[in-house]
Amino acid sequence: MKQKIVGVYEFGYDQVQIVLREGTGGEFWMIPEKGSLPRIKIGADCELWRQVIEVFFHEAFEIAMTRSQLRYRQHDAMGMGHDGYIFFFNHNQFTDLCSRVGELSANALPDLSRAWGKWNKKNNKSGKKSII
Repeated sequence: MKQKIVGVYEFGYDQVQIVLREGTGGEFWMIPEKGSLPRIKIGADCELWRQVIEVFFHEAFEIAMTRSQLRYRQHDAMGMGHDGYIFFFNHNQFTDLCSRVGELSANALPDLSRAWGKWNKKNNKSGKKSII
């Protein structure tokens, strides 16, 4: 699978690596492999820039909630799908989440935008312009 490391960014008291990959959607890993930073992967094969941003914010908030111990799952559930999570937080915790994601966004989004633009120039076989 084709991938492009966008960079490593401050994320509250952590750092996170942002990676573009083939496809759409996204995912994150707290410890992708031994000795590495948490990682957010974002599918770059989106027609619209806002779709990349939607995935970025979804994964950034989810990893922030996970790191802050605000993501829960029924402990005895037989199915281990990703759709069974519940997020529970108060207003003060929400403010902290926004601070973390705000810091990450301010630093990562310019680089992510450039990387996505280059990705689409290389991969756009139809000749259509990417809409940012």
